[in-house]
Amino acid sequence: MIWADHAWILPAIPAISFVVLFLFGRKLPRGGDFISVGAALAVFVLFFFVLESHLDWLGAGRVGSAASAPTGSTSTVSSSGLASPSTRLRW
Repeated sequence: MIWADHAWILPAIPAISFVVLFLFGRKLPRGGDFISVGAALAVFVLFFFVLESHLDWLGAGRVGSAASAPTGSTSTVSSSGLASPSTRLRW
């Protein structure tokens, strides 16, 4: 599953939690605090799946890999890990 396509779920979970608490909060034990905490925890966990999907889509994590360098790249990286100012990237 491509999580980036389903990123709309992240704001939807707290919105649904709000509606449930608004409608049934007084009838639930402890005012339904477990619903809001569960929603926050679910969004926290799902955020990392969406983040990973976005980073994979952007190609992050393969920056220093010679196998992922595009053909004809003239990039050079110094020993400090920073590219020199005169470096020209050809994408």
